[in-house]
Amino acid sequence: MIRKAQLEDLHGILLLYQQLFPGEDYGNDKAFLKTWSDILKDEKIHCFISYENIIPAATCTLVIIPNLTRNQRPYAVIENVVTNEKFRKKGYGRSIIEKAVECARLNKCYKVMLMSSLERNGAHLFYEKIGFDGNSKKGFQIRIS
Repeated sequence: MIRKAQLEDLHGILLLYQQLFPGEDYGNDKAFLKTWSDILKDEKIHCFISYENIIPAATCTLVIIPNLTRNQRPYAVIENVVTNEKFRKKGYGRSIIEKAVECARLNKCYKVMLMSSLERNGAHLFYEKIGFDGNSKKGFQIRIS
């Protein structure tokens, strides 16, 4: 079952993020709770989570961005996609991404974008199998410390 994450899902999401970014410190509960509350209050941010029994299986975040082009149709960005290492290749990742894309469709977005690290070839194949096009655009970023 996939659903929009709620306040009580913070711990499960942080467990998944530890698999995505194992070097980060996830110990400041008050700071995370404040940020998590801000995320939950923002109607343009949709964080999804799925569980296998009580174990967090997958998560992703979809952000809907208002837009003045494309007949004022918004676009969406998917970020922080994680499938629990124990549940990979079992459909959880696909299902959570499909849920995010459906949310974007229901919000009249004209496109959904995501980025993936260059060296994650397996993830690239995964996204292409779902229907994402990895060849039509080139992504750029600047890291701000």
